Amino acid sequence: MKHKTKILIGLISSLVLSFYGAYHIMDKTSETNWMSWLLAVSGFIGLLGGIWELRKFNAAEK
Repeated sequence: MKHKTKILIGLISSLVLSFYGAYHIMDKTSETNWMSWLLAVSGFIGLLGGIWELRKFNAAEK
């Protein structure tokens, strides 16, 4: 598997994690617990890290 493909899979999974956590934080029917916050924050951090890796990879590729 190519390195760029691995980065893109990581970006997509981090985006899904952060959206899932944010959905459960904003959902009014369920109680917001620490797991929702953990998913949202870790997904966001992973998304930022993945974007940074992708930019670094694209700069090295040129």
